[in-house]
Amino acid sequence: PSRLQIPEEMVHASAQALADSLTDDERARHLLYPDVERIREVSIAIAAGVIRSAQRLGVDRKEGLRGMSEEELERHIRGQMYHPLVAMGEE
Repeated sequence: PSRLQIPEEMVHASAQALADSLTDDERARHLLYPDVERIREVSIAIAAGVIRSAQRLGVDRKEGLRGMSEEELERHIRGQMYHPLVAMGEE
């Protein structure tokens, strides 16, 4: 069986997106990671960063995402996320 290889540039893109997601307040508190209350927002930023990195490297598989603006990509990612209250029918 072949092993999936993730380009190092994509790993770096995820780390950069995580670092870039820190707010001024979080930086002032010397946090390494954003507050957990912002996990969905931060996850979207990381996903978008990794997608754009994959596109630059030519290893992306969803060609339909290539022409999307950052706002459109964020909306797409948000739409793909698991929503526990929606899953339970409590939206």
